[in-house]
Amino acid sequence: MREFLRSLANKEGMTVFVSSHILSEMQQMCDRVGIINHGRMVTVKTVEEIISMTSDKERTELFVRTNDNVKASELLLSAGIENKQESDCIHIKIQSDKVPEIVSTLAGANIAVFGMNSREQSLEDVFMKLTEVKA
Repeated sequence: MREFLRSLANKEGMTVFVSSHILSEMQQMCDRVGIINHGRMVTVKTVEEIISMTSDKERTELFVRTNDNVKASELLLSAGIENKQESDCIHIKIQSDKVPEIVSTLAGANIAVFGMNSREQSLEDVFMKLTEVKA
């Protein structure tokens, strides 16, 4: 279905409107997305523009496993890198261009890095921020 709708847009020059709560699918399928909150249009932009709307600091989530997560977390905090210790890793929200600094800081302190996974911000992440209820 996704390919069929894309072909209508690309080959036939048609505009296709799709209403869905499955934002991961919309991120893959759509060129432009409108976000509606309580019946009001919040924004209409390209998927990339919407994903870029939040601060760059939050663009990448990094999950780091080391031989000493407590020491690694404290070291990163002293270097000005905010993080949160989780059960088996350190969770960091950061700009992706700061990743080498993290690796260098840990390696310079002889902290072994056993694993590093990243997750880029998604359309759903931004949607949740744009539509969250303010207290």
